Order: sequence, then C-alpha cells, then structure tokens
Amino acid sequence: MSDSLPLARRLSALDDDALTALLVIRHVPSRDVRDFFDLADALLEPASVRLALRPLDRATIAALAGDEAAGESDAPGRPAETLITLGLAEAAADSPRGFRAYSAAAEVATAVLTEAAPREAAAATPRAAAPSAIPEAAAASGEVVGLPEASPEVPAGLSPAVAAPSTDALASERAFIALSAISELGQQLRTAPMRLLARGGLSAGEEKRLGALLAVEPATIGALVEVATAARLVVVDVDTLLSTTRADEWSRLPSAERWLALATAWIGSLDEPVRRALHAAAATATGNSSGAGAEWSSGAPLRAAYSALFPAADDAMRAGLAQVDAVAELLGLTVDGRSTLFGRAALAASAVDAASIATTASTATPTSGTTAPSAAATRDLDALTAALPPEVAQVYLQHDLSVIAPGPLVPPVDARIRLLADLENRGVASTYRISQPTIDRALASGETETSLREFLAATSLTGLPQALDYLLAEGGRRHGLVRVRRLGEAPVTDGSTPTSSPYGARTLIRTTDRGLLGTIAVDQSLAPLGLRRDDDGSLSSRVDATATYWLLVDARYPVLAEDAEGRELVMRRARVAVAPTEQVASATGPRADNPAAVAEFVRRLRESSARSAPGDESAWVARQLDKAVRSRTPVTIAVRMPDGSTVRLDVTPLSLSNGRLRCVDVRAGIERTVPVANIQLIAAAE
Repeated sequence: MSDSLPLARRLSALDDDALTALLVIRHVPSRDVRDFFDLADALLEPASVRLALRPLDRATIAALAGDEAAGESDAPGRPAETLITLGLAEAAADSPRGFRAYSAAAEVATAVLTEAAPREAAAATPRAAAPSAIPEAAAASGEVVGLPEASPEVPAGLSPAVAAPSTDALASERAFIALSAISELGQQLRTAPMRLLARGGLSAGEEKRLGALLAVEPATIGALVEVATAARLVVVDVDTLLSTTRADEWSRLPSAERWLALATAWIGSLDEPVRRALHAAAATATGNSSGAGAEWSSGAPLRAAYSALFPAADDAMRAGLAQVDAVAELLGLTVDGRSTLFGRAALAASAVDAASIATTASTATPTSGTTAPSAAATRDLDALTAALPPEVAQVYLQHDLSVIAPGPLVPPVDARIRLLADLENRGVASTYRISQPTIDRALASGETETSLREFLAATSLTGLPQALDYLLAEGGRRHGLVRVRRLGEAPVTDGSTPTSSPYGARTLIRTTDRGLLGTIAVDQSLAPLGLRRDDDGSLSSRVDATATYWLLVDARYPVLAEDAEGRELVMRRARVAVAPTEQVASATGPRADNPAAVAEFVRRLRESSARSAPGDESAWVARQLDKAVRSRTPVTIAVRMPDGSTVRLDVTPLSLSNGRLRCVDVRAGIERTVPVANIQLIAAAE
C-alpha cells in the first residue's frame, strides 16, 4: 500500500504527453480508474506488472527484483530509466542503481525469474542434431561424425547435385519466388485495391485468386502481405489494401537490392524482443559476438535465446516465433531450419542498420546524406546477385502477340512491358500478351506510337511481327479519337468548344467521327452519364470528367482526357497511397489504443486531481481506510497523540464516517474511535 502514494504523486506530476505514453504502454483499463490513486493501484497490480515485464530483458527484470549481481541491460536506455518510465520504480539518488523498485513490482519480478528457471533449463538441454544438419555441421567443424556407410541412392542419369540441391540453391529459388510474388502483388493493387475482412486479412477466395496470379500457395499470401507492408510497399487504409508511392522507387532497384530491402524491412518490423533474440541466437551459434557473418537461427535455438533473454514473455509471444520461422523459410533466409547465404546477408544488413540508428540517436548532430556501403555489404550484394537468376533486357515477340521474357526483366524494361502487355505467366521465364486494349492503355499513359516502336525495336530479339505492327498503327490512328474535356469557367484557348451548358453540364465529349459519336450517344453501358447533344453536335454530361473518362475506357472507346483549356491529361486509375514515413509495425506488435479515448482518460484524471490531489496525504489515508473498511482488511495505523507522540496500532476497520474511524484494536481486543485527521500512516498489517 505504501507504494501507491508516491506513484500517484509522480503520475499526477507528469505532463499529458508522458502520461498518455504510459497509459498506451501499460494498457490500463480506464473503466476501473477514477483518479490517480486508482491508477497507481492498477499499475501495481501483479497482473499489470507481469504484462509490463513481458518485453523487458533478463538484466532489467533482475535489477527490478533486487539482484545486486545483475549485469547492465543492453536494452535501449538504462534499467533505471526503463523501469521508472514504466511506473515500476521511482528515482532514488541515494541508490547505486539510481532507482528504488516498488515492492509489488519487485515481488512479481522475483516470481517471474523463479518460474522461468525450469523452462530455460529445458531449453538448454542438448538435443540430437537433425539428420539434414549433420553433414553441414561436420563440414564446418572438420570433425568426423557417425554418418551412414551408404549414401542415399541417386536415380540413374542424375548427378548428386541435381538430386539434392544445395541449401543456397533452394534459398535462391524461394527468394526469387517471394520477390516476384510481391512485385506482382503491387501490380495487382495498382489495377484494383483489395478489401480486407473486418478481423483483418484477405478472404479465402481472394487468397486463392491471388495465389494463381502470383504463382504461390494461397496460404502464403498473408505472409507476403506482411513483408510488403513492413517494406512500406503496401498499406492498409481503413479496410482497403493499397499500393504505395514507395513501390515505384523499390521496383527500379536491381533484384538483389530489392530482395535485401524486403528482408531487412521485415526484420526491422519485428518486435524488439524477437530482433534481439535473432541476433543473440546467431551470435551464439557462431561464437561471434559482433554478429558479423552470423548464421540465421530458427526453431529451437531461436526459442532458447528468446526464453533466456526475455523470461517474462508469455505463451502468445513465444508462439509468434512460429510465424517468424515461416516467413524466414518463405524468403529463403532459412531452408528446413538451416541458415543460408540469404539469411546471413539479411542478418548482417539488419545488424548494421540497427547499429547506425543507435549511433545517430546518441550523437547531438546526426550526419547528413547516406553512408557508403561497407566492403562486407558490397560482397553480400554481389553474392546475392550471383545467386539470383540473372536479369535480361530483351524479349521474344511472337506472331500470336505474346511476349516471352527468357529471364527476369531489368526494372525499366519490365515497367514498360507491363504497361504495354498483360501478364499471363510469371516465373523465371515470364509470358505477356499484347492486345488492342493494352496498346490503348500504353498510349493513354503518355506513350506514343513512335516511342512504342522504338522501345520494341530495341528490346525484341525477333523483330516486330506484322500483327503487332498493324496493332500499333491502328492504335496510333485511333488514339484520341474521342476526347473528354472538363468544362471550366475560363474560355478555352482554341475557342472550338463551349465551357458551360444551359443545364449545368460538367463534361464535354467530342470526336471528328460522327458515326462514332452517334454510337456513344445510344450506348446503353453509358446510360449513367445522361448524355445530351449540344448545338454543335458534341455530347455533354453532368457527370464528372474523371468518371466519364473511365466509363468510356471500360466501354473500349479510344478516349483521351483534356483539361478545361484543352491540354491532354495522363489519367491514372490506380488509387495509390503515400508511403508511411516510418516503418510499419508488425501485426504482433504493441496494441495501438484509441487516441481519443486515451485523451478523454487523461482529462478525467486531471479533473479528479483537482478535487483530490495526490499530494494531499489525508486524501490518500482516507482512501486507504475506505478500502480497508470495505474489505475488513487488518492494517497498521500511526496515530498522532495530543502530546505530539505517535502510536502504532494494529486494527481491523469497521466503519468510516464524519471524519472518524471506528475499528477494533487487535492487540488490546477493544473497539476504538480514531480521528482520521490524526492518522499519519496506514500500511498492511504484518
């Protein structure tokens, strides 16, 4: 009980920002808290303390428990700062550690360490190595182990390398598949954003559809979206999954850099305990405390490192490691639990990123610009580039209007091919299909017939097929035949069309082909536009020009958009979100409270503080006495006598009214009435 008063005082002294941050971190149920005294009691509840200890490392928890031999925590900030911020301790200048732990928090910390000991001992018990890992471990150590005398039989006509691909070869295949799938996911979102379920995630039907398009198993779609979200390539806007502006920049990078950006962003989005456990397990596996060249660890080593570092982690947090292992396998960081070239490169890159962030945060004036990559980082990128399928810059144009890419296309060529053709099959060798609508799409996006011919002539290994030449000529002839102009207030420069209409038209549709204009006027698919003929023969609509343009595009008309002054516009149908400025936290990260609810909670606490200030000891004593009366809990009180002396009494409170406490003196066995104003201290009875 005695800790509640100093904690309540400290809480009331915090500014609104600091108090809000504490409430978000500790997740206090606001419905049960009426004032700062209630808040202090809630923060010192064992269940609340145990939740607060979950992300803290062993050294910090041991320091809270009062272990004098506990080493310095390597968590961000010193243990004193962390514990005081969390409301688990108060600053104490006379303590060598700089803080004094609240007794309730210290008791829970001690219990956590005691409960974790058997679990850590079980995790530390040596286990038999998996058969698939024995040859690799033996090769690394140079020791002779008891391998079977006969190696597995290799089918006739196949070399051992073909029958049993190396770990890095399998990792390369997985990395390329994941990279291609996330690229295609961004393209699909540019075509049509996807709705999410109320509970989060895509529907089973949507995952099945995407699985066929991305050439992956539907069950992996959720993990791919997680990685893309971490890399800020996609973002959730309310209930819709959108591509972001960052995806354009990312898509122009070489394959190795794109994959490394995905892997390091995903690692950076993991909860801090998971990231630290990854690096700790990797360093332990290689005996390399610096982490350079460390092996990616998964499965039992990762769980052992996690349990050793974070003894207060609950079952839900430890269960989240299974998702980490699954994504690591998907990205090629591991293959059947074994570290790969890709895993080592990503782990090293993420360690460098974390170190650079910490260095920048610790300096008063952060350096500007980008840091040149180290020799090790350059070697890793070269190794990844050599492992991934080589990129190509040329394609085969077929007479059936198909486009065959013999390998992954370099980003600039891939972007223009995707604009000119629809993807039919994605893989190491991808297939695209050109049609009249795709040529119209390219022309509407700013290309011209001449620019498309020059691009295809430089890119094609088989020349320009006659059928494609005809489509390009037809597209160039048709392009802009129908023009949609947004009507404005200012007169147009050429004076050829009006800018307003008697019935309030907002859009003008015109074409030199009178027959085509008549077809548009009677087209039932365009009935929502409510088209009307003007005196000059053009068509007008009250519908916005953008909506009119896309309705005409969907109806397969060769349409071009213009502004009110007749200038051509390049229309983008895709709804693209601005990329977040900060890395997106993982779905398993800390819960984000409702900002409005937290602000209202803080306001209510401030109002209660005005009525009953935590600095008023009499208010706190009255509160504790009221709680003791309601629960009939024996307490020890210190009473100031008329002569100025203080007497300590062990009592059982009976009632509290009119400023007087009626209680039973446990030692004397009699009933007493004590003025509340004379009670100087109240504590739990020993």
